[in-house]
Amino acid sequence: MRYVVFGAGQTGRGFIAPALAKNNVDITFIDKDKNLVESLQKEKTYTVKYFGRTEIYTMQNFHILHVEDERVLEVLKSADVIMTSIFASNINQLIPILQKAELKNTPIICIENGVNVKQPLVDAKVSAQIAEGIIFCTSIGHNDLSVTSEYEVQIPIDVNSLQRPLILDGFIMEKKFRNLIQRKIYTYNFISAVIAYFGSYKNYDEYADAANDTTIKEFIQKTLVSLNSLIAKETKIDLQSQKEFSLQALKKFENREIKDSILRNAQQAIRKLGSNERLLSPLKFAKNERHSLSPYICVIAAAIHYGMKYEDVDSKKVIADIQNTFQDNKLSEELETKVDLFKTQTPLEKILINITY
Repeated sequence: MRYVVFGAGQTGRGFIAPALAKNNVDITFIDKDKNLVESLQKEKTYTVKYFGRTEIYTMQNFHILHVEDERVLEVLKSADVIMTSIFASNINQLIPILQKAELKNTPIICIENGVNVKQPLVDAKVSAQIAEGIIFCTSIGHNDLSVTSEYEVQIPIDVNSLQRPLILDGFIMEKKFRNLIQRKIYTYNFISAVIAYFGSYKNYDEYADAANDTTIKEFIQKTLVSLNSLIAKETKIDLQSQKEFSLQALKKFENREIKDSILRNAQQAIRKLGSNERLLSPLKFAKNERHSLSPYICVIAAAIHYGMKYEDVDSKKVIADIQNTFQDNKLSEELETKVDLFKTQTPLEKILINITY
């Protein structure tokens, strides 16, 4: 069986590929980073370490091609399954390549962080079975090609979008995928955004240090009282189950053995401010259920400020887009006020002191 993985970055290389390799399948990476491709072609091997454990897994017997290599189309045509491990915002860049390959109903699994990330491929009518997977794993790449990852984390796949299940150890064929991806994005990724943007504002570099910050922890715990009930209602699941789900996320993020960075988690702020993404969706749920909007607005303001400071985000445009989405002047005014507080470097503790939960 030939599996093609678009993306040989830290998640594709350190999380997805080892899970596939343990099933004794043929693996070919396709990546756009020429230096990475050349390094992996030269070394022909790399190692995967695991947080908090001593064992090391050695990846070998894989192939890797640059995305512009003339052999890519033939490899795609002969693939039994194609998986993606790139930023969700880059999925549309695969459309021309996949269309040229003239696939014949090949399963394509988009294993990304986001809701409905496969949609660009569906809209382009790529001739394939297009499904999604979920990343529950943190993987950190190193300069020597090695990756440190979490141990034996399984990968849920939307089995409803496939004509038949994939028989793979380490992959879960999930029947209630839509609920699971929503819970994951609106729980794990929302909490992650709080830690990343508040952590950056407080000048933390290490992600776990920010996750253990007293002010940030208190904000998350208070906000989860609202968020858990909103997610439980939205996904039609038991509230206690959702509370336990959020506690798993907190435990993971506070684990100092997982050496992660604020920068890695905060990047691409504008994408995380999308209408169906981790920050605006909980705000929509809160508005619909008449919960306090203040904590959600505060996190969004922190994300906008990060985008302004590091990624040339136009705050006026972002706020205008949010205003168009919600049609709520009071909400927009509060958001502008909060962004101004971040701009003037008001201490986070002071910004949060008047938050209504």
